Amino acid sequence: MSAGQAVGAMVVRPAVRAALEGAGTTGASASTLASLQAQEGPVVAPVAGSFASGDSEAWIDAPGMDVTAPLTPIQYLRFLSMRFEATAAVETLTGPRTVGCRALWSVPVEEATPEVAATLHCRVGPDVQTAPAMRSTVTITADSPPDVLVAPNLSIGYDAGTDGYFVVVEDGGSTRKVAVEVGVTDGVSRVVSGDLRAGQVLVPPDDAPSSAP
Repeated sequence: MSAGQAVGAMVVRPAVRAALEGAGTTGASASTLASLQAQEGPVVAPVAGSFASGDSEAWIDAPGMDVTAPLTPIQYLRFLSMRFEATAAVETLTGPRTVGCRALWSVPVEEATPEVAATLHCRVGPDVQTAPAMRSTVTITADSPPDVLVAPNLSIGYDAGTDGYFVVVEDGGSTRKVAVEVGVTDGVSRVVSGDLRAGQVLVPPDDAPSSAP
């Protein structure tokens, strides 16, 4: 299998979607669903290797070693919501060396804590002459979208009837619902677009009056 070859598609399981939709319009459930939906689409092999599967899992056997690092819950959410590129500064037998990650992925821990939710893996190639337990650092970067509006995740609601997202704007003593398209998140705020302007006051969906149109 070559790098970039299609291996399948990422979809949100119906049971997971139903559970999140059934949680109501809370910002937390809406943000989680948006993060999952953002990952839907074709999946390609990040690196050349041999495809294998078993026990409801699939993976690609590729030569090399992994540089790993723990991710906090916020870092894990950011990683799932955005596309990153990464390099690893690795101690090798011939001295320090910085190389690109041939593949970058995360694995959730069995029991998440406030400090650690997942482990980040950076696969370096077999030409990197390093060994387990040698010092290394992973640096990940992502493009920053220019000139965008952001809203707190807790201020974004989900409408199962329209399968869309919305915010509730406070306007002249009343409130109104505004449909929005959602984008990437840093774990606290999310990029939104719609009939909005910077500086408007948003009301969390659960706190908005039931009469808000």
